[in-house]
Amino acid sequence: MSVQFDIYATSDGVRQFSNPTKRDILRRLQNGELTLTQLRRLTGRAQSTLSVHMRDLVEEGLVACRPHPKDGRVKVFYLTAKPIGTSAFPEKQFRCTIRERVKESLQDTPSFLRIMLKAVRYGIESTGINIDPLLRDVGGLVGTEIAKQAFSASDVDSLLLEASRFWKVHELGRMRIEEVDPLVLVVEDCFDCGGMPEIGKTLCALEEGMLEAAILTRTNRKVRVVETECFGTGYTHCRFEIR
Repeated sequence: MSVQFDIYATSDGVRQFSNPTKRDILRRLQNGELTLTQLRRLTGRAQSTLSVHMRDLVEEGLVACRPHPKDGRVKVFYLTAKPIGTSAFPEKQFRCTIRERVKESLQDTPSFLRIMLKAVRYGIESTGINIDPLLRDVGGLVGTEIAKQAFSASDVDSLLLEASRFWKVHELGRMRIEEVDPLVLVVEDCFDCGGMPEIGKTLCALEEGMLEAAILTRTNRKVRVVETECFGTGYTHCRFEIR
């Protein structure tokens, strides 16, 4: 790949970055607030270099800062933009899979509509743009509304039982709790990645976002949902760890 880049959404529109230092800074800030000293330790770059790039990022509306609560002389930086995509290796096999699935679904309207949605997502990724950050964000919007309208539980275990019923009724897959500590979910017949080829990476960022948002909305507990097994990594199910 000749040029690697990340894409962010700001209040003024979309920004693309290929500068390695800016990419590194923005990715670090995705994990939480940092001071300039902390960024220097994490990135290994000179503080003067970081200062120049931070000024640019603040001016462009991707980063903001506030005084440190314990030392007003120190600035704490945080991300204000949303990551929505990044450069990736073009997954050409997605296009072949989409063609095959379209042929198979032509006589079944629900299946065809599902394949059309897959065609949009995986068609984009076949060109070399990874939209997992955007899918996770959209999943968060969907998961929040599902939790408000369809769920009533206030603890994680009960909520996941409601989620498993919702997934089944809406033909999103068959969800079950596989382990309790740490909490692990397994989804079979996944609506998102089912039938997609093995490419060495997981594919269900949308579901990660849905589950994270549903848990936060109903239980006020912030978790990180990480898919560890998927059609994209050679399995015939999806496995999610809730951390």
